[in-house]
Amino acid sequence: MSLSRRTLLKWLAGAAISSSTSIAWAAPGRPSPRLNNLRNALTEAIGDLAIGLDLRQINPETGDEYLRIQINADQLYPVASCFKTWLALYYLWYTPEADWRYGEGAPVHSTIVYSNNTRTGELIDQVGARINRYGNALEKFNDFLLFDMGLRHGLYRWGWEGTPVEDLVDRRFTPSLINRHITIGDERYLMDNLSTAADLADGYAFLLHPPDAVYQQAANITLGLCSISAPEFPAPIERAFERDYTGKDGVLPADRSVIGRVINDAGVITVGQSTYIIGYLCAGEGEWVGMNVLREIARILEDYEAGL
Repeated sequence: MSLSRRTLLKWLAGAAISSSTSIAWAAPGRPSPRLNNLRNALTEAIGDLAIGLDLRQINPETGDEYLRIQINADQLYPVASCFKTWLALYYLWYTPEADWRYGEGAPVHSTIVYSNNTRTGELIDQVGARINRYGNALEKFNDFLLFDMGLRHGLYRWGWEGTPVEDLVDRRFTPSLINRHITIGDERYLMDNLSTAADLADGYAFLLHPPDAVYQQAANITLGLCSISAPEFPAPIERAFERDYTGKDGVLPADRSVIGRVINDAGVITVGQSTYIIGYLCAGEGEWVGMNVLREIARILEDYEAGL
């Protein structure tokens, strides 16, 4: 399953303001009317729903960013299983290469491809035991997100029953009605593990272009794992765009969430001749609404690439 960076990037190439819409444009001057139309169409599609979107058009070979449209991209929403992509990179970064195991049946493969929650807890514990510094296993993983990847959000707990980390917490990310909560309308809700669409998009930008060569092989393998589809469990982006992508989704059923069903997805996808990073967090709007909005985003993006 080894995947060279050149092969991966060729495949990808060939195949801002919180709680409102923001747009960044790489070229000098104002965004074109066509780009403004794209932003307006995406804004209308999401409306006042509790959905965060971070959309970036990139050059996968150079890392150059051509456009960025953000809608509620800095709003906190449940991350669900989307964070597991970073756990694969964490495992590879802190495990000697001779000990890497990432094929079928390996814990990291089960974590990424099948979203196995028990293996997730075991992996957090296993890698944490390799790191000789202060903090519990969950705190060490979050340190990696904050200080190695440059992300802003981590896990408060991974309390999956029967895992070695089920009783651990990281108090830096304690749910709080002051600064770590979900806002839907005028209501605030507390949930354990929150992130933003912008943080997810930043993570995939990091994977595509790590800061130095030391990360590259680990990033390549992580992206390779995220490119393996599980046909019996198609991800929301796969369903909406009707094509393969590189990424990791996350779902919370209604009975495990105070805000109802959550569907999230984030990753890298090719539309037309362009490569996009997408971070999509849908907080409790339900499967039907969340998928219909994502399908509308796919249609809008297809039309934009077709010049319509």
